[in-house]
Parts: sequence; structure tokens; C-alpha cells
Amino acid sequence: MQVFFAFFMLLSISYSDSKIPEDFQWKNRILILKNFQNDSLWFDKGLKEEIQNRKLLIFHFSGGIKLKSNFEEEIENAKFLEKLPADSESKTAWVLIGLDGGVKNSGNDFPLPKEIFRLIDSMPMRQSEMKKSNN
Repeated sequence: MQVFFAFFMLLSISYSDSKIPEDFQWKNRILILKNFQNDSLWFDKGLKEEIQNRKLLIFHFSGGIKLKSNFEEEIENAKFLEKLPADSESKTAWVLIGLDGGVKNSGNDFPLPKEIFRLIDSMPMRQSEMKKSNN
């Protein structure tokens, strides 16, 4: 019985350390990419400052596994993949989640950084952030 309890506690601890999308609400915007051949554009060092200024976390998945991210901690892959459109089971897809945790946009074609930055910059909360940073 003690072995079972110890195993359960260990499992609970490691499970609770994994982040889910809701953990980022009011802290970060999230871009989830799925099954794209080339994600290097998003992880180019030249975009790092623009991505950080927009509080954007990027997660790229393929086959249900996180391939790359600008977030180093453990995440619960399935919870992130649940945010993608239901019809994206085997094809390419992306979704942008705002600070409020709501889906702001999604699609199947590769999202270019300038398009996603434009979407983010048009959001009311981002407008407020930009006004504060200008003062």
C-alpha cells in the first residue's frame, strides 16, 4: 500500500508541474503550430524581441509531440492540442490564443510572423500595452 501511495504522489507531483494553456491566462499570448514542415521562421533570433514585446509563447507540435518552443518548462501536450480546430486532426493547423485565454484566430496555412503580429497589435489589450509603453 505504501508503494502505491508513493507512486501516486510522485505521479501527482510530476503531473502538476506540467503547464496547461490556462496557466498562461493574463500573462502570455499563445501561438500553437501543428504539422508544419518548416518552423524556423518563428524561431529566428531576429524576431526574439518582437515576440517578447507581444508576450507571445510559441509551441510547434507534430504527431502529438512538442517539437520546438520558446517556453522551456514542461507542458501538457494534449491540453495545448485541444485548442486547435476540431477539423485539424491530421493536417497543418495553427491557433492564436489571447491574454484572456480566448481563441483569437486560427487557420491551416503557415502563419507568417508579420500577419500574427498585425493580429496581436490590433487587439484592444495590446493597444493598451503599447500606449503604456509609449508613456
